Order: sequence, then C-alpha cells, then structure tokens
Amino acid sequence: MTQPTLAGVAGQIAAPVVAALLEDLHAAASAEITRLEAAAPARITAAEQDVQNWANDLKTTLHGLVARIEGARANLTAATQPGPTAAETTSSTDASAPTTAPTTTPTAPQDATTKAAK
Repeated sequence: MTQPTLAGVAGQIAAPVVAALLEDLHAAASAEITRLEAAAPARITAAEQDVQNWANDLKTTLHGLVARIEGARANLTAATQPGPTAAETTSSTDASAPTTAPTTTPTAPQDATTKAAK
C-alpha cells in the first residue's frame, strides 16, 4: 500500500471514533451551557445584592470619615481660638437679666459677742 492509501484507511477507521468523541463533547458542552444559563439569574441577583451591600458600606464609611474630619476641625478651631473675655461673657448673657451686680446693704462690723449671740 502506498502512503496516501494508508492515510485514507486510517482516516476511515478514525472517523467513527472522532465522531463519537465530538458527539460526547457536544453533549457535555450543551449540558454545561444549560446549567450556567439556569443558574445565571440567581447568581446575577446575588452579585447585584453583593455590589449594593458593598456600595452602601462604602457610602456609610465615607460619611463617617467626613463626620470625623468635621469633628476634628471643630476641635482644632476651638483649641486654637481664644475663649471669650469676662466682658464678652457678660454681654452674651440673656438680655432680660440685669447687667449690674445686686446691691447689698452694708452691715456694721460685728464683734465676737454679737457673732456668738447669733
């Protein structure tokens, strides 16, 4: 037999084996595609929920970070600015409150016996 003849015979022998292997591969691929298509909606929904949870966590974390920065700024501002003077404190009190000290009647000096009698 010549070389082309041997190749033809080998091809005829291998053809049914290759066809059976391709059929098995096709069936396995079809089954996997069907399984993936069936699972896809639930997995997409779960993935969307995971992404939404992550995004909410990120947003909460960033808002917390901003709040901490604002608090630190307020503390720094309070620490670096001088406090109000006594005059500023008095002027910032309630306008209906009297601004003068209450008057008191001076008392006569007491001696030791007067104090003891009381």
